[in-house]
Amino acid sequence: MTELKLTLSQQTSMLALRSMRAADDLVVMRYIVELLAIEARPILIERLTGYPARAVKALHAREVVRPPQGRYPRALGRLIDLPVVHLELSIFLAHFRNEHIVDAAAAKLSPKDAPVSARSFLAAYKEYTRNVISGEPLPPETLMWLADSWLADEIALERCPVDETRYIRSTEAMKLRWTMGKGDCPLCRSLPTTSIARRTLRSFEIERAKDNFKRELAKLKPKAGDATDAGPDDSAPEQDS
Repeated sequence: MTELKLTLSQQTSMLALRSMRAADDLVVMRYIVELLAIEARPILIERLTGYPARAVKALHAREVVRPPQGRYPRALGRLIDLPVVHLELSIFLAHFRNEHIVDAAAAKLSPKDAPVSARSFLAAYKEYTRNVISGEPLPPETLMWLADSWLADEIALERCPVDETRYIRSTEAMKLRWTMGKGDCPLCRSLPTTSIARRTLRSFEIERAKDNFKRELAKLKPKAGDATDAGPDDSAPEQDS
C-alpha cells in the first residue's frame, strides 16, 4: 500500500484545521459547564450548544442535583406581577437583545431569524442573576421562554413616557390584568406602594431595583446590527443622561 505523503503546506493546513476544531470543542464545553452551573436542563443545553442529547443527559445526571418534576411559570402576567420582578426581567431581556443583535450581525441574519447562541443567553442570564433582589433567580428555561417570546414578537421592550426606562410589555396586552390601573411600566405601577401593599415590595426595595435597572441600562451601548432591528418597541436601549 502506497504511503500518502503530504506537502509542508498541506500538513500546515491540516494542523490548522485540527486546532480550530479543538478550539471550537473547548468553547462548546465551556458553555456546557456554565449552563450546568446554572442548572439548565439537557434540552436547553442541547439547543444552545448542539451537543448530543445523550451525552448532555449523562453530564446533567452527574453534575446537577435537581428534581426532574415540576413546571415553570410561562404566563407573562404571573412572571411580572410584582414590579421589582418586572424590572429584573426587563434587565435580562435588554441585555439579551443587545447580545443577540451582535450574533445576528456576525451571521448576516435578521435578529428575528438568527438562532439563540449560548454566548448571548449566558451573558444576559449572568446580568440578570447579578441584579436579582426579589428572591431566588428564575430557572434558565423560563428566561429562555422569555427570549423566545421576544423573538416571536409576543413581547417587546417599550419605553416609559414618564421616566424613559425600558420595560417588557406584551404585544397582546388585552390578555393581561396585572396592571391594576397604573399602566404597564413597573416603576409607575410600584408608586404609591401603599395602595397595593400585598402585590409589591416595600418602597426602599423598589428604589434599589430602580437604581439597578438604571445602572444596567446605562451600560448598554448601541452595537453592530442595531439598525436591522427596526420598530418603535424594539429600538436599542439608550444611555441615561
